[in-house]
Amino acid sequence: MNRSIFYVVILALLMPMGLKAQERQRITLEDAIRIALENNYQMKKSDNQIALAEAEVTSAYAQFAPSLNANAGFNRSSGQQFDQVTVRFDNFVTENASGSIGSNITLFSGLRNIYNLRAAQQDRISAKENQRRMKQSIIFNVATAYLQVVLDRELIQISAQNLESSRK
Repeated sequence: MNRSIFYVVILALLMPMGLKAQERQRITLEDAIRIALENNYQMKKSDNQIALAEAEVTSAYAQFAPSLNANAGFNRSSGQQFDQVTVRFDNFVTENASGSIGSNITLFSGLRNIYNLRAAQQDRISAKENQRRMKQSIIFNVATAYLQVVLDRELIQISAQNLESSRK
């Protein structure tokens, strides 16, 4: 059942798309493989996983760098305040400015950063190998289905010739 659905999908890919009913388009095995690789959602997902793995490696390298933090602030207040000595309200303006800079560097973290980097690099290698294996599997499946279609066409021609011979 599952294999028949696969053949239907492959045949749908091999059918001419966007063409008039009387026009025919021949698709070579290379074309079928290219179309399958370009339109396979698992390959697109795999591309995203490789990009994510690359970002994780970059992030792991960044863990070795020191951090630098900077803060700045300014506050201004104005209003009236009651002065008990003169027994009257005085206007006042208060301005405050502050700033700070800080930096942190990890001297030793129990080799955590090194192991995180190695793990990220291995994840990247794994993602690339998974994509390579997936590509091989897609090529194999498309080639098998394509060759099955070619064989079926030949069998139809042979059957037509046999029918014609039987009629004669």
